[in-house]
Amino acid sequence: MMSAILDSLDIVSRRMEQEQSDLKAVIKDRMQIRVTDTAIKDSVDRLIYNHCLKKKELQELFGLSRVTFNSRIEEATKEGIIRQPIIQGRTHLYNRFDVASFMDYMKHPKYSDRFDPINIVVENHKGGTGKSTTTVTLATAAALDLNLNARCLIIDLDPQGSTGQNLIHQADEDSVYMTAVDVALSSVEPDGDFAQYLASGYDHDELIKAIPFQTHLPNLDVIPAFPSDERFVDVYWGQDESGQKKLLTLLRDKIISVLKNEYDLIFIDTPPQNSPILWAVNETADAVLIPVTPREFDFASTSNYMATMP
Repeated sequence: MMSAILDSLDIVSRRMEQEQSDLKAVIKDRMQIRVTDTAIKDSVDRLIYNHCLKKKELQELFGLSRVTFNSRIEEATKEGIIRQPIIQGRTHLYNRFDVASFMDYMKHPKYSDRFDPINIVVENHKGGTGKSTTTVTLATAAALDLNLNARCLIIDLDPQGSTGQNLIHQADEDSVYMTAVDVALSSVEPDGDFAQYLASGYDHDELIKAIPFQTHLPNLDVIPAFPSDERFVDVYWGQDESGQKKLLTLLRDKIISVLKNEYDLIFIDTPPQNSPILWAVNETADAVLIPVTPREFDFASTSNYMATMP
């Protein structure tokens, strides 16, 4: 009987994997858009296309006359700073990567010129309150704000990992995935990837900077999470009081402190639980956002959670 159940589960699992593969192929096809630009043989990624700026919009950003702007953008194109725009009908479109390069070329004011970096934690121990949606929406909006001109990072610390993994735009097949939890536990996991790289002579800070993956926006990166990150809770409870205090501050002292030298706005998505993972995140927080849905039980649950925060 048990053997038959296991065989059935195996069949279902393999069928789901195939269906997921088929679904990814369909999604990939629908995420492409054809343009009239004859220089582009293949389709353009829809996410890239949707966030392109028209030439007129780019001109208005810098407040330059048409003649002056055209002169500067022609200079940047000739110097290889930016590529030729995408032609769609009579419209000239510049993708966000070229826009970012042109802004640097024009010395457009950056967030870091005016403000210090800030770490924003989105949390609620109740599931389904919109933590992931809030995190991604705010981070994307901030990254798209050209006047803000900030470098943004999303750190996914929910072990289910859907937020971070879905945001990765391109990753090589041989890419090494390391999470914030992998780094935080490196001192007690000598066989882990991060500890192994350190033992091989790599610099700690340079490794931290290399962990984020690129999204479809040039100034928005992401550090994904994986189900194995749940082990942080078990490791924490296996430590003595001194070890527990150290684990709670590692994320702040060894990871966020480094990332704040690279990013202006850091958004952290958290698991729906009140656990050592969340306590470690709160040690890093400059700001805390607690989404709550307008339902009686959700509001009551959030009220109870707020009472535990002090």
